[in-house]
Amino acid sequence: SPFELLTARFWHQGLNLRQLWSDAWETYPILEDFLVDPYYVLQIVSLVAKAKPSCKRSDVMALEKESIEKNWKACIEGLVKALTFLRSQCGVLTPGLLPYFTILIPFAAIYASLMDYKGPKVGVIDDRIGRWFWCSVFGQRYESSPNSQASIDYSDVIAWVKEEKIPETIATFRFDPALLKDTTGRQRAVYRGTLALVFRNQSRDFHSHKPLTQEVISENHIDDHHIFPDKYLDKRDVPSRQRDCVLNHTYIDRETNQRINARPPSDYMNEIRKARGDEKFYELLGSHLLPIGAEASYFTNDDFDGFLNWRQDRIFEEIKKVTGLQ
Repeated sequence: SPFELLTARFWHQGLNLRQLWSDAWETYPILEDFLVDPYYVLQIVSLVAKAKPSCKRSDVMALEKESIEKNWKACIEGLVKALTFLRSQCGVLTPGLLPYFTILIPFAAIYASLMDYKGPKVGVIDDRIGRWFWCSVFGQRYESSPNSQASIDYSDVIAWVKEEKIPETIATFRFDPALLKDTTGRQRAVYRGTLALVFRNQSRDFHSHKPLTQEVISENHIDDHHIFPDKYLDKRDVPSRQRDCVLNHTYIDRETNQRINARPPSDYMNEIRKARGDEKFYELLGSHLLPIGAEASYFTNDDFDGFLNWRQDRIFEEIKKVTGLQ
């Protein structure tokens, strides 16, 4: 890999890349949590260090020892800040919810380049980076040529923070909510982005009622499952793409999912409601952007089509909120 090649090259120049990465891995556990590839750090350095920002393989391989020594610490800190922001502000609780791993490169480089900003400006940076992230995800900007897109976004977002024009990624953003009914796990970016957007809402565990965190997800074996069970819908001849669309998914713990099995929502939701009481039941549903109160009749009546339409509208409202779409 490029990281190994550069490790060998710089070893003879007195720079131990492997030790630098090992120290960062030990100091910042979040790097391990998200299984970050050390090559990304070199790409981040390449964006930050070059007069004309670029992070293609050829640019990384052309890095000099002095550039790495000068920028390594800031780039690691920028990466940690980006991952922390994604986890705490964007609902990206695990690596499996990160729409694009390559988006970490410009994300971290932006933070690394703006480390000197203090006070209220920090809030402005977070707001603008967050909006750029969501527009990139739902605009599927990193589906092709991610390195070229990273270079563009790195320069554009930094310019935007300095009160210049809005980045093209944001200015040209459009989204058709009907896409959500056709989005399955194969459309990884929009699928994962939608789930992360749901969990940004402080989603709770169906079993323990605790707010979802990486630790709670691991402890309770929580994973991506159908809301209207797959087996239940299959018996009613609902097409697989419709049953598997992201609107019919959220994170549910293993024990609850096993109890659900092929039961309709009118059955298993009522069981949860009786066990939790109305207040906690509606708090749980609301935290997953699911219908509550009178609108929970979609579950009471096992109205799958009505539920999909309702959740499409609800999630689209959240998409508009985070992207600034009018």
